[in-house]
Amino acid sequence: MPKVAFSVDLLFLTGNTDEPGSMNVRLIEPKDKNVLTIVIEVDSSTPIKENITSIISFMQKDIFSRIGTDAIKEASIFLDTKSHTSEFPSCDFVKLTFDGNNYNYIKVDEIDY
Repeated sequence: MPKVAFSVDLLFLTGNTDEPGSMNVRLIEPKDKNVLTIVIEVDSSTPIKENITSIISFMQKDIFSRIGTDAIKEASIFLDTKSHTSEFPSCDFVKLTFDGNNYNYIKVDEIDY
């Protein structure tokens, strides 16, 4: 099991102004590679794909901008999708990538850290 080096709960904007989304962001201590690994777990009532831009933006501002790191470019980001089976059936984790225009969701069996 990966060792968590840092964990924080954050709120982010959703399409519903009366109900912000909540997420837990965990930084995983590297085992085999020297790359920052991030695991994001979004509360089960908030659709991930619909809110991914807000999720990444708030995570970047609240954590990574403070330490001069661009999480999208410099880290491996995984989404814990266990509570989002309607969006991501039959998988526990999704690796998030960004191609400059779109976020891509790659189903993975485990976190590569």
